[in-house]
Amino acid sequence: MDLNVYPELKEVKIYKYHGNYEEAIQILIKLIDETDEDDIAHYYLLLEYSGCLIDNIYMRISDGVFEEENEDLEIAWNYLEECKIKFNEIFLDNQALLKIYKYQGDIECLDNKFNDKWKHIRKL
Repeated sequence: MDLNVYPELKEVKIYKYHGNYEEAIQILIKLIDETDEDDIAHYYLLLEYSGCLIDNIYMRISDGVFEEENEDLEIAWNYLEECKIKFNEIFLDNQALLKIYKYQGDIECLDNKFNDKWKHIRKL
């Protein structure tokens, strides 16, 4: 994705680098709301957003503040499934699909479904 189209993505990358996922998530939500679902950028933003949600959960676990019933995992999973359909059938982006499978494997680990993770890893 071209950063010149969405200069806010530079901020997102800086926030992520410094572990400030909440700020990155807020920027991504705004960008997602502003894009049309027919635009390929919408799905790249959803993919980036899902990755931020997952990274934020990992950070909260390391800080000792992870809640067992976390709806962010479900949100990320649902967006990843939506992206998988688009990148598999319409936009045909193997790099994006690799990220999706990796993130789904991460979610499986966070849900303690280690055996299920391998089915996503095998797709890589």
